[in-house]
Amino acid sequence: MERYLRTAFIAFILTLQATVVFAGRLPDSLAQYKEKTQLLVADERNPQVKTYLLRCLSGAELLKGLEAGDLRVPPAFDALIKSRRDAQGELTAETSGVQGVVEENDAFIAHLQPYRKAEYINLVALQEELLERKYFKSETAKNANFLEGYINGRWSLTRSDYSDSFGQEHLGVAPWEAIFRFEPALAFDHGAQVAILGTAGLSYAFFPDIDRSKTPMVFREDFWSKWVQKSGLRLGVGVGNLDDRAKLLLGAGTQLNALGLWGLYKPDGEAFLFGLSASDLSKFKKFISWF
Repeated sequence: MERYLRTAFIAFILTLQATVVFAGRLPDSLAQYKEKTQLLVADERNPQVKTYLLRCLSGAELLKGLEAGDLRVPPAFDALIKSRRDAQGELTAETSGVQGVVEENDAFIAHLQPYRKAEYINLVALQEELLERKYFKSETAKNANFLEGYINGRWSLTRSDYSDSFGQEHLGVAPWEAIFRFEPALAFDHGAQVAILGTAGLSYAFFPDIDRSKTPMVFREDFWSKWVQKSGLRLGVGVGNLDDRAKLLLGAGTQLNALGLWGLYKPDGEAFLFGLSASDLSKFKKFISWF
């Protein structure tokens, strides 16, 4: 948490500085970029490179009439970056490194790219907070293991992807997480009986929305992101100390934050039981006493 607050504070300061430094200068910077690129177009003899430069100029028109700090600037830059990427995709290995392309890119970095730096730092801070929420801050994180790390890093549903992530809803951080772990549990059969469950399932982290209308951008919390945080479905098999004997237990359950609610089946006796599991059952002492 301390690291996030430090990163967020730095992002806020840099965003504020960037807004002050660049305020009112975006039209001038755009004019300088266009002037440089137009000279490159005039001197270029390769038709493919000239087409690329003209497409870059056309994309830069998306910033026309905007000032730094205008809420329309981030989406305009997103569209500009996409336009440039599409134009670069049309270049060949022979033309991608020619002088005209290199100088246009240098002009873009010198005159226009600085207006995105504060936004990038802000988004990186928010991205880091989402990773903290998913993997470190929740009660379920303390029981994470190598198997989960391996599967979550390989499976496309659970793997975070940071390429072109800043325009995505969760900044490339996948809310889904595969769960494989052993958890202490209580099976309620004539009172609370101790059990251990091996569980497998899929968990979903409720991330807050990002309010992109504010500078710097901030999270907009709701009930799910603030209180529930994580939920999912589990299957389990384990052993419970029932009737002073070890009994096989099978079950299906749901996760609410760090708490697992289970419907358990005891094949020996064909009985159905209610169960609780958690990373730390001591937090439910008062609740358990009611049974």
